[in-house]
Amino acid sequence: MFRLMLTGLALAVAVPAAAVSTIDMPGQTTAFNGSTRGYWFTAPVDFVMRGVLVPDTASTDPQSVAILRLSSPPPIFSAVTNDFTVVHLSQNVAGTAEIPMAVQFLAGDIVGLLGVRGANVNSYGTGGYVADLGGNAITLQRLGMQFNLPTTAPQDIWTESGGPISRVFFSYELGTLANAVPEPASWAMLIAGFGLTGAALRRRRAAIA
Repeated sequence: MFRLMLTGLALAVAVPAAAVSTIDMPGQTTAFNGSTRGYWFTAPVDFVMRGVLVPDTASTDPQSVAILRLSSPPPIFSAVTNDFTVVHLSQNVAGTAEIPMAVQFLAGDIVGLLGVRGANVNSYGTGGYVADLGGNAITLQRLGMQFNLPTTAPQDIWTESGGPISRVFFSYELGTLANAVPEPASWAMLIAGFGLTGAALRRRRAAIA
């Protein structure tokens, strides 16, 4: 029975829940109905992207989102690059819920997000916005392509200095898929579990003595 109690306790506290946060975005300044836009940034730390959402402030039509891992910073328009990997692509997803995923990025990765609703409706916000990712400042820089994301996979990507970004929220947790940062409440449960285990061991030793 004692071993079963310890096994159950270990299972309860061995894998604490991870802390999931959502990136902050600038407010919407206007809507742009044309080609696809987004933003890019350099990951300051390891993190797992858990979901993406194009806000419905410009349109409530289905959302289309692409997540890219670029080999180097994108070139200034009118130069373009296809030196990237599409790590996630969702097209014409109905509703206003976040699209779930588990995409790993490491410190130093160059991350690109493109996102529109309906027939390429972008929710524009101020470019060069400094957001917070787990206590680390990241600058969201303008990213775009001259194609329609709802019907076309990302290609011929570019950036511009200045100019608005298309707002795409994403949720994330720090760390890696194998070692995410736990919630403070989970740490408390873990410590309490160790305390209960220690108390049980002491009682067992006292009984044997």
